[in-house]
Amino acid sequence: MKSPTLVGSAEVHDARFQVKGQVMAVRALSGKAEFSEARVLLQDFEGFLNDGRVRGRGDVRLEHFEVKTVELGLDLQEVTLTPRPDFPTAVTGNLLFFGKPGAFQLAGGLDVLKLRYTRPLDLESLLTKSSMRLPPSDDRATEWLKFDVNLDGTQGDIRIENNLAKARLTGKLKLAGTNVKPVLLGSLETVEGSQGFVRGQAFSISRGVVQFGAQDTTFDLTAQSQ
Repeated sequence: MKSPTLVGSAEVHDARFQVKGQVMAVRALSGKAEFSEARVLLQDFEGFLNDGRVRGRGDVRLEHFEVKTVELGLDLQEVTLTPRPDFPTAVTGNLLFFGKPGAFQLAGGLDVLKLRYTRPLDLESLLTKSSMRLPPSDDRATEWLKFDVNLDGTQGDIRIENNLAKARLTGKLKLAGTNVKPVLLGSLETVEGSQGFVRGQAFSISRGVVQFGAQDTTFDLTAQSQ
């Protein structure tokens, strides 16, 4: 009674759950779990994450039924994620969640298949901001999760379609920082045919670069109009 163990295996069928505080819902999840004295192996898990498919495997190390370390690998296929309400994003790729409670990391690489930014913006307010920092990923002040995720948008359909621009973008970014202070690093460039709008006047954008840094976001824009 003082030191019980759980040994054996279990099959999971049609499980579903949601991630608290996030627009992430898993359904029709099936797989197999192998239990030993100090370990739980998760094998061949498949299901749906939001509107896309997800496959997973994991290794959870235990001590007296307490989690000591976790390693979860996820393969995503055409999954829509919403890091912000105005940034619905479809991605394909691999993620690895690992570490100890209180010191987890999320790493991997995702191809951005589709992203639309349609929220209207005020040009004067935008130009007076010193940066475009991401909001905290949760409301907890404690840093418990570090990010190291590469985002490849060179082959996807990334567009801004609002009152300031109708533009397609391409480039590579990295999600870094922590759950308290997430950071985007890298750059995005406009492609041919992009347009900008200033007080009702249309401009043809010949060069547009947004550079995301650890502290600031910079813009380099060249546009023409008659």
